[in-house]
Amino acid sequence: MRGSQFIAVGELLPKYLPQLVILAQQPSPYQRLAASLTIQGYLLKGLLAFHRLNFSERETYSKEALRYTDVAADRNLEVAVLAYLAYTLYYNNKPQQALRRFQEILPSIDEVSPLLQSHVYTGLAHASARCNQRQDALTYIEGIS
Repeated sequence: MRGSQFIAVGELLPKYLPQLVILAQQPSPYQRLAASLTIQGYLLKGLLAFHRLNFSERETYSKEALRYTDVAADRNLEVAVLAYLAYTLYYNNKPQQALRRFQEILPSIDEVSPLLQSHVYTGLAHASARCNQRQDALTYIEGIS
């Protein structure tokens, strides 16, 4: 996104996201779709916060997105949100917390796309290295395909 697109997204999200949140919380044929869109909206808000270098705000939005993963029932989206939160913790100089979040993904790693698997293994390698767990970092690098 370019500067003007960030502004447009920042102006539109507050108008539409609250409506999506309501739909995501109410049982209906559209609840799963609304939950997926809600997650994506919070991740966009987190991206905007990241560009302002506001990591605590990005962490808050990541956690909000995580609240809707069960309703969305999409393993790829759930893992993407957990990885997003883990990277947020990593960038916010919380490598131990990031590593724990990345490790939460491991039991379901085979259920997601190869691209997302590589993204997670890369994060695991980075976080392990930052936590001085050299051998684990090397092991996770081998998982990147």
